[in-house]
Amino acid sequence: MSKIASYLATHLRGEVLSSKNIRNALATDGSVLKITPILAVYPYDTSDVRKIAHFAWQLAQKGHVFPLTTRGSGASRVGAAIGSGAIISLPTHFDTIFEVDTKQKLARVQPGVTVASLQQTMRTHGLEWPVDVSNPASTIGGAIANNSYGEKAVKFGDTSEWVDQIEIVLSNGDTLQTGRLSKRQLSKKKGLSSSEGEIYRKLDALIEDNEAIIAGLAEKNTTAGYAIAKVKDRRGNFDLTPLIAGSQGTLGIVTEAILKLGVYHPQKEVIAVTLSTLDNIDQLISSIQKYSPDKVEYVDGPSVEQIAADLKDILPDDDPDFKPKGLIFIELSDIGRKAKGKASKLAKAIEKLGHQTAISDGDTDSAGEIWQTYSRIQSAISQEGDDHKSPVSIVEDALLPISEVVHFIEAAHELAKKHRTKLLFSAHLGTGVVNAHALLDMQNLTDRNKVTKLIEDYYELVIKHDGGIAGEYAEGRLRASQNSLQFTENELELFAKVKSVFDIHGIFNPGVKLASEKDIAKLNEDFEPGKFADNLPRL
Repeated sequence: MSKIASYLATHLRGEVLSSKNIRNALATDGSVLKITPILAVYPYDTSDVRKIAHFAWQLAQKGHVFPLTTRGSGASRVGAAIGSGAIISLPTHFDTIFEVDTKQKLARVQPGVTVASLQQTMRTHGLEWPVDVSNPASTIGGAIANNSYGEKAVKFGDTSEWVDQIEIVLSNGDTLQTGRLSKRQLSKKKGLSSSEGEIYRKLDALIEDNEAIIAGLAEKNTTAGYAIAKVKDRRGNFDLTPLIAGSQGTLGIVTEAILKLGVYHPQKEVIAVTLSTLDNIDQLISSIQKYSPDKVEYVDGPSVEQIAADLKDILPDDDPDFKPKGLIFIELSDIGRKAKGKASKLAKAIEKLGHQTAISDGDTDSAGEIWQTYSRIQSAISQEGDDHKSPVSIVEDALLPISEVVHFIEAAHELAKKHRTKLLFSAHLGTGVVNAHALLDMQNLTDRNKVTKLIEDYYELVIKHDGGIAGEYAEGRLRASQNSLQFTENELELFAKVKSVFDIHGIFNPGVKLASEKDIAKLNEDFEPGKFADNLPRL
């Protein structure tokens, strides 16, 4: 055991481990990157987290930066859950749902609680946290860190909209509780002599001094960078919650959160659409949006063809030569029989445009079967390859204008041919989030050499189609270097200043969100998409 591990072990209630097996297990996450940490800490309580942060702060003041990376389920597709210093793993002890206020529709939870267990508990109260994550085992802390923007975002928005307050441990070990502040309350916070007061003073000054830059950031179509444009509204109200959400553990360590809840509607209707043409896709999308769907998921034609063997029992069989231009899966929910009526009207509107539909029509089992079909497709796209090549998450996430999604995917297929690979696509069609998997053999040097250039060319194409480099997962470590494609030097400099306000020594997750020459990750030659096979991810 190293000296650092020995010191921490004597001062913490939780476990401190530094064996080779533990370090190797935590050297990778759901991405294609790899960094081996020095040790792993499983803090028992917030006091432990504060002690770890304060210890790293003291080292940094002496010129020795000891990086701290918070980890939930470790499913990050962008390398945000790996680091070279200490991995702070929260699910072991930070897994409690403290209380549920059914009248105010609020729940106070720890960040290690999984989204799946939270939903199961909330639905016994007729409530739900309407946030979707890509992996059922993902934690609340991970969803907040990434500001997840999944399937349900078309109706419910991103994660930050369903978080009321967050408790974080700062880089010096102090704590801060976010929440909406009025002008008067902000003035009181700024008057504090603590590190909390210093953060409010510096951040408010930063906002005042950079109004024009922040106004430009508010117009950007991306979830990358720091959401400083959402901190202060026109009335002067101030809230750090949307800034912490999506910061991927680079501004502080989340130790508790109060979540907003919505009413759970178990009555759901599902429609599966087989596209016969893409000529009227814009009209089709417009028709779907009129019915306020919960989810609108798209799989393009070439990807359907790639995994056709898994879909023999669901594709139309009256014409063996028919090749669908794509598949769309739509979920609607409402009170009583309203969902059934909406679904029936929508299905008829879709059929008038020349496409084929299958509808659950009030049958719960049928709705489950149709959505299970989509889950099978997702699993095939994210897990199954061909010719020794596996789906690799290197260009998985982008945010496009909805009208550009189909056109972008068509152009991206041409780009893949240039790089002598294939891309498999699905998209959250209601929000414009596009998910792609490149078929590569990471043990093959030729394929590994394609990665950097493919990432660069792919995101240049995203920008060309008026998109952003991050949609569902934020940019993490994998795409931080691509931020220069969509942000100006002044905007990137502002992000660095935001980081400095919270973490002047660069202790928290260096190399994530802001590209850095330190804490560099390498490609994981042993990458396998089946690492999380116990909980297959949704795209």
